[in-house]
Amino acid sequence: MVEAAQSSGKKLLTGHCLRFWPGYEYLKELITSGEFGQFTEGYFYRGSGAPKGWLVKDELSGGCMLDMHVHDTDIIQHLFGKPNKISGEASLC
Repeated sequence: MVEAAQSSGKKLLTGHCLRFWPGYEYLKELITSGEFGQFTEGYFYRGSGAPKGWLVKDELSGGCMLDMHVHDTDIIQHLFGKPNKISGEASLC
């Protein structure tokens, strides 16, 4: 992606916005402080309404599953580091 942006003269932006949502910022503070001890596992669920417009066009967005998953994966790694083991479950958008 970096090479494609450089060769085309375009800017590349990865917008991992969940890191800056107040609830996730608070969670990061709790984890970092150790207030509740060391975390050893987690269960995460984040849903949303049905997407509309460009987001449902695979050629423009990769589809809603890809869009949601990249943010969820980023926030888990931001909060806890790279996990040793994961499992996932999804439903169609």
